Amino acid sequence: MHSYLRSVGFRNDIRKKKWKEYLDQFAKEPDYMKIIQVDEETNMVLLLKEVAKDMGIAMCGEEDEEGNFQLEYYYPYSVSRVVSSQTVSTFSKQGEKDSYAGLCEDYRVGVSLIYYLTNFMEMRELFSRTGRLPRGKEVCLTGLSDEGKIILPIRKTKQQIESARIASQKRTSMIESARGGDASAMESLTLDEMNLYTKLNKQISKCDMYTLIDSFFMPTGVECDQYTLMGDIENVELLTNSVTGEEVYRMTVVTNDIPVSVVINREDLLGVPETGRRFKGQVWMMGEAYFA
Repeated sequence: MHSYLRSVGFRNDIRKKKWKEYLDQFAKEPDYMKIIQVDEETNMVLLLKEVAKDMGIAMCGEEDEEGNFQLEYYYPYSVSRVVSSQTVSTFSKQGEKDSYAGLCEDYRVGVSLIYYLTNFMEMRELFSRTGRLPRGKEVCLTGLSDEGKIILPIRKTKQQIESARIASQKRTSMIESARGGDASAMESLTLDEMNLYTKLNKQISKCDMYTLIDSFFMPTGVECDQYTLMGDIENVELLTNSVTGEEVYRMTVVTNDIPVSVVINREDLLGVPETGRRFKGQVWMMGEAYFA
């Protein structure tokens, strides 16, 4: 996750000695602090240092007997205000650290969507009260990207856009039925896949791939919460890291009908992002869940 520090504006100065100075400074002057008691001897602490609007560095650790903060790990974060999915999420602990991954089966994606849970302290509080991990009823997704490019959009008429929207809704409904055991839905989906495969094979020799595919969302690499995505840009915001002065783009990218807030360092983005254009890149997916 530390390779994505560049996404929030720490691209050029990530030397170990310099980072220790940054972390010491951030821990002394956090913008947000939350403490919860895990047991009789342990208090869990989360500190947030904001370096631009709704983004910064999160530091997690414990409070010692003298009330001093002991850092265990840190990561870059960015907060999205757009609900990406209203599908139920389940959560599981990641390794030895007190961090959690969320998983939701959103049929629009076609794969199990896994993300790093950023508001895990809220979940821990609910777990302490109920004795069980809660479920998420919706999630706002953010993708931190270390490289990406801007691609021109596909020209479509209003009728084509509406037809694509209806077809997507129909496909999502069929996938849900198929997972419930509907044999006719399974057969329809299989035939649709075969027809699509045949159609693409005929056109791929004549057309550019990005003309045939307007958006995609797929896992990449060995980490379960890393994806390569492409989608339409709905809005763009240029932010400046108050510590380093580096500029960062935050874009709302709609991929497979799912809005994702994508954050990328200006120096790591090839092209100029504008509403209506497309973004393609690799992201580390994180999400803020609302619990049921």
